[in-house]
Amino acid sequence: MDRHEKKYSNTDKKIHRAFLRLLARREFSEISVTAVCKMAGVNRSTFYSHYANTHELAERIQSSIIEIFIDEMLKKGVLTPKDLHGRQRAITAEEQKATITEFLEFIKKHKVIYSVVIKNRQYFSFEQNKRQFKDEVFFPCFESHNLTDETAKEYLFEFLFSGAFAVVDKWVAEGCHADAAEIGEILFGIFKRNFVIR
Repeated sequence: MDRHEKKYSNTDKKIHRAFLRLLARREFSEISVTAVCKMAGVNRSTFYSHYANTHELAERIQSSIIEIFIDEMLKKGVLTPKDLHGRQRAITAEEQKATITEFLEFIKKHKVIYSVVIKNRQYFSFEQNKRQFKDEVFFPCFESHNLTDETAKEYLFEFLFSGAFAVVDKWVAEGCHADAAEIGEILFGIFKRNFVIR
């Protein structure tokens, strides 16, 4: 990364932090570009060289959160376990449980940001990531258990996905005091009983 790219990246981070601090205190509709610029210590032309408006900024922050999560999980080898020959292999039930716990640890580490996301969920939909979870994780699991009815798969996915995030929201609202592994065990049990996990 050259000096110009580093400066651009650092400015981006300042804008992100400022926006999230403002979101923690105000409604999204009350946050102006001017307020973000003042909090970040940048001028409006700098903001507009990065984003068209606060909606685009919210979308970029959402993507950044997912990118950080995926990067951390890849570094730990959680998302792409390999066999002895370096080929991707199926994930065991124990590894799936560990992945759920790692996800919860990530949420705990970033609970301030996640709390802001919960409060402003209408602006952080994660719809693209939700579709990815559906297509790459849940539906293949359903099909491996011979559930092929499209309507049943859609409704079961909504039930499990929404339920899992309701559990996570409750855990974060309570300050993440319960151990991540304990909450992971609860979620693992829910998924296993609904045959998402073998």
